[in-house]
Amino acid sequence: MTEIFSGSLHTFIGAESGSGRIAGWIDGIKAYMKRGGLSVSDWIEDPERPSFSESIPDEAYQAMLLRSVSAYYGIPMLSMVPAGFRAENHPLMIKLNAEEGYLWLKAFISRFVIPSPDIFVYSTAIPGASGYVPACSSAAFSDALRRLRNEVWPYDDLTICSWSGSAEERAASHIEEGGEYPGEALARCGFSVVFRAFRFSLSGCVPLIISSPEKSPR
Repeated sequence: MTEIFSGSLHTFIGAESGSGRIAGWIDGIKAYMKRGGLSVSDWIEDPERPSFSESIPDEAYQAMLLRSVSAYYGIPMLSMVPAGFRAENHPLMIKLNAEEGYLWLKAFISRFVIPSPDIFVYSTAIPGASGYVPACSSAAFSDALRRLRNEVWPYDDLTICSWSGSAEERAASHIEEGGEYPGEALARCGFSVVFRAFRFSLSGCVPLIISSPEKSPR
């Protein structure tokens, strides 16, 4: 399952990581961005505050990525997505990652979104994790969402939020292992959850984290 989380890093990573370690990491991000002439909004690291946390099938997140990239290149979305599907292995995603530019679309494949009014995409390590994950600013992610809504999902907020709770998406999320998922329904399910999590992120000025078992920041 892919976990979509927005809230205090103390809540996501765990108290055992230590508040000092997280505070030092945040200060490091701010210093790095400042050297590049960028700003990072202050977010409130309070584990007592509410957080957003929801899990979806890995295929739902992957289908959402492929649907987005397919629309950008003008290629039809797969009608069915096989269990275990990885968008990163699809030729369109490989093409995207190899090309220069497309900053707004690359922002949408980020696994970590930090509060910032500036637009940028970068890579970062998260406390408690090994390696780096693609990341971006909330401004860049917001721009990506706006463009994708215009080009792929031109619907109002309530409609988008309802997709992850409809009977069709619930049925798709419980398909038996080894089967196939309806591509469009699954992509909408993934987009709906990410959309709601990002709205929460903006309202509380807190990070958005997207993790899956094999790449979990925990």
